[in-house]
Amino acid sequence: MCWENSRLSASKVSKPGRFGDYLCDAPLDLIRSAVNAMKDFQPNPDFIMWTGDDTAHVDDKYFSTDTVFSIIADITEVLNNSFPNTMFMPVMGNHDYYKKSQLPPGESELQSRVADLWEQWLLDYPGAYEEFHH
Repeated sequence: MCWENSRLSASKVSKPGRFGDYLCDAPLDLIRSAVNAMKDFQPNPDFIMWTGDDTAHVDDKYFSTDTVFSIIADITEVLNNSFPNTMFMPVMGNHDYYKKSQLPPGESELQSRVADLWEQWLLDYPGAYEEFHH
């Protein structure tokens, strides 16, 4: 994702294509392509570690809790559809919160929503769903 007022000048990235540009964050089509390549390479991995940091590295003004959740939900769907029987170890990165890098000290609407989204994966780890949810 190339955003206005980013650290990139318009002259460096003029027309990112369907799969984006090297100087930009990955669009969903590139993520789908990468996951499809993962599946071609190893269709039944023992596990997948998903390390987060899924949203674009730009100013918070482009985001909201709903926007961040939607991005995480889209990627969750791509991964789950491609690897339905695989154990996942998902975590949220510092850019997976709104506002970025501001992990709440207590309960978080976003974190609770993501816990519900990832419940099937978190239940593989005793206590993880409850801990993540609250």
